[in-house]
Amino acid sequence: MKHPILITLIFLFLTNGLSAQTDSTRSAWARLEVDQGDSVYIMSLRPVRIMSKRKFKDFTEQRQYYLYKRAAKKVYPYAIQALEIYADINEETDGMKKRKRKKYIKNEHKELKEDFEAKMKKLSKTEGKVTDQNDRA
Repeated sequence: MKHPILITLIFLFLTNGLSAQTDSTRSAWARLEVDQGDSVYIMSLRPVRIMSKRKFKDFTEQRQYYLYKRAAKKVYPYAIQALEIYADINEETDGMKKRKRKKYIKNEHKELKEDFEAKMKKLSKTEGKVTDQNDRA
């Protein structure tokens, strides 16, 4: 394994992103109650995760961590979109014969390549590595 730190970072980022995504679906609310002329706000807030500050061995490790973290944040929306597209294609091709399914996927791939080619070319090498590692995981 060439980049165990990278894979760990991607895993941590994606799992944190998924838990944050489920938490963000809950809405925060507040209401004002007046009791004997005294105003009191009652609130329900979204859960917040508090963690200790990360410690690094040296500056190089810190720099690499933040580089990959920034790259993963940029690539994460593409990963979510890819999962949605994959699920849609599986749903569409469910029950198709192998040949027809292959042809359908080839056409979808062609359309997706046209849509995303410009965006993918704008990615840096590091961001490309992050997307490549996600494909292998």
